[in-house]
Amino acid sequence: MSELSKGFLNTKDLAKRYRCSNQTIFRKVSKGALPQPAIQQNGASNLWRIEDIEQFEDKSFINSNPVEH
Repeated sequence: MSELSKGFLNTKDLAKRYRCSNQTIFRKVSKGALPQPAIQQNGASNLWRIEDIEQFEDKSFINSNPVEH
């Protein structure tokens, strides 16, 4: 892994993380179901900050599993 890519996930990495295709990642981003990449290039060259994805996952988990009192 190069210095540039440390701390980032590309489209292929994200698709593997969510067990879906690259196209599904693009669809989810366009619908707002995933955050925009921090660095936008062509195709699998888009890069998301790992910390942004983890924050998104934490927020999504909390919103989908509310605590009832």
